[in-house]
Order: sequence, then C-alpha cells, then structure tokens
Amino acid sequence: MNTRTLGAATLCLTACLVLRAYGAQATGEQDTRAWMLRMVETLHRRDVAVEQSMAVLHQADVEKKCTFNDPRLMAIRVLGQFADKQAVHELLRWTRLTPPSVSVDETHRFVIGDRYPAVGALIKIGKASVPACLWKLRSMTDEREREKLCWVIRAIEGQAVGQFVFGLEIEKEAVPEKKARLRSALEEFKKLFPVEAGK
Repeated sequence: MNTRTLGAATLCLTACLVLRAYGAQATGEQDTRAWMLRMVETLHRRDVAVEQSMAVLHQADVEKKCTFNDPRLMAIRVLGQFADKQAVHELLRWTRLTPPSVSVDETHRFVIGDRYPAVGALIKIGKASVPACLWKLRSMTDEREREKLCWVIRAIEGQAVGQFVFGLEIEKEAVPEKKARLRSALEEFKKLFPVEAGK
C-alpha cells in the first residue's frame, strides 16, 4: 500500500469515527449504523466531512477531559487532513486539548502536533493559519498558549520570515496593549528559535 493510499484509508477511518460519534448524539433513536453507512457513501464530498467535524467541535465542551477515540480529536484530525481554511478560527479554540497519551520520536521528544492536535492541524492548513495566529496573539497573555502559536508560525513561515512577519504586524498595530503583546510574542519566538551562529 503506497503512502497516498494509506493516507486516504486513515482519513476515511478517522472521518467515519467522527461521523459515528456525531451521529450517535444527533440521531437519537435512529439506527446509527445505517446513518453511518449513508454518510460513508458521501465521504468523497469534502464539504460533508468538514461540516460534520466543525459541528462536533462547535457543540463540544472545551474544558472536558480528552479520552481515547474522543470525537473532538477525530474532528480536529479531519480538519487538518483536509487543510480547511475555514476551520482556522475554530481550531484556535482547541489548542489546549491534549490526547490521553502522546507518542515520542527517536530522541524521546514529543512532536508538537501529536501533543496538541489542533496545533498540528493549523500547521497542516498552512499560510491561512498565520494571520489568525497573529490576530490571536494580540489578545493573548498565557505564555504556554503563546508558545504554541509561535510554533505554528515557525513551522509554516520558517525562522527568518516568521520574525519578519511579526515585525510587520507590530509596525501596523495601533493599539498600545496589542502592540506590546505582539512584541512579547516576538521575544518568545526568538527565544524558542534562536538565530544560528554564522547565519
């Protein structure tokens, strides 16, 4: 099985779990298995999977502890796989959500997208996530949350361009409090991703 086929199979399974979880809540007495089969038949329609995933997140409790096979995790992964730009602001609400267990790489460090699935989804979405992250950083005081958004910007734009983008945002921001928060975020960005010697 090649990488593309494996990715499609994984996405299909993830979407099925989301739809099944959402369907169990939304259909009441209805036979959820029959409902799921009908939905699987329309999975080729990207908008259906995105709409259902957004509905799961919109209706869910942000503070509820995450569990294995959590519908919220599945929804976030679907939105990331589809790289849906419309999901960016919704995903920014879910950067605190963490799965019950996190895999690590060969150096025993966690991959940030595994530790914080919404962060991983924002990175997969790409350029559309950057303005939204900078908008969020204007009002953000939580250092840990600020660090996550710095990771998103770094992963998408790179170190040098990321700093340049921060500079542009700081220059055009007129509200002193928001400008100060952006400056604090830039300092955090520089601390996390220092310029290598000789570059």
